[in-house]
Amino acid sequence: MGALCSNIIRWLNPSPIVRSETPSGVEIVVSRETNDTGIIHYVHLLNHYIWESSVYDRNDGAVPSLSDPVVWLNEEVVGEVSRMVRLSDDREMPVNRRDGWFEICIDRLQAHEVVMIESGG
Repeated sequence: MGALCSNIIRWLNPSPIVRSETPSGVEIVVSRETNDTGIIHYVHLLNHYIWESSVYDRNDGAVPSLSDPVVWLNEEVVGEVSRMVRLSDDREMPVNRRDGWFEICIDRLQAHEVVMIESGG
């Protein structure tokens, strides 16, 4: 049944905007904004395992984090990327391209991260 659903989704959307190597508890939200200089996409990564961990809370203030979740965006859909910035620390990220996709790798995901992607459209 899972393969059937996957095939139907691929048939309905042959050019998806996003792929990922993240656990099922990570939600990925992509939003788009147009301005005078081009198009900006915001990629939000939300760690839902935080809520699950509250069941085992030790009152130590620790937030469970995930290492190296990877998300790829389809450059054919997004447009050619000129700049990528991780907004939590205002750090510019390298744009690593492969086969029409570019990679977003967050070294440590706690609750929420946002990456801003500038493209010409």
